Amino acid sequence: MSRQAAVACVLAGLGWLALVPATALARSDDLSYGGYFRLAALPLALLALAWFLVGRVWRPESMRGRTGWAVVLAGFVLACAGTTIEFWGSFLLDEPTSEQVSGTGEDAWWGSDVGWALYVLGFVCLLVGGPTAAVALRRTSRLPFWALALVCLVGIGALLGNVLREARLTAALVGLGLFGLGWIWLGVRLWRDGGRLLKRPQAS
Repeated sequence: MSRQAAVACVLAGLGWLALVPATALARSDDLSYGGYFRLAALPLALLALAWFLVGRVWRPESMRGRTGWAVVLAGFVLACAGTTIEFWGSFLLDEPTSEQVSGTGEDAWWGSDVGWALYVLGFVCLLVGGPTAAVALRRTSRLPFWALALVCLVGIGALLGNVLREARLTAALVGLGLFGLGWIWLGVRLWRDGGRLLKRPQAS
């Protein structure tokens, strides 16, 4: 299972890194507002899968660990579902999103508001669940500090996918790049160290 989790983490990180060139395309109007977020739905789905598989390897025994893992998983799933409903739904049904009709007085597709609400709820779950899971992992795993920080800040990392949609290259490389590279390196460590990375160190 640790190998599957490792591959999922690497794929999630690569998917997130794909948002870096997407910000340049969005800034030059070669990629629409909706097109950017349709692309962003994929790495969010991969992050949900990666975190689910990490939990299968970790198998937290404490209430804090189980709660943190479950809330982070719910956060990724809700954020992905919200983005998918709002932007893929409007695209497939050829309906306007709230952003497209902003200031026009026209009605947006109802799924746009539902999708946004789900995304916000997912973001809140990530903000709460990330630190909770990181504290549990600190006590029950061999994860280094950078990996604990990655888990703790998953909410901020996911938010940067929105905030940096049209950011300049330097900001996109720092904000989106570090988050994506963090997941890639976590995958590499899981592949190399196996499940030992997520297990409590043995007392000497």
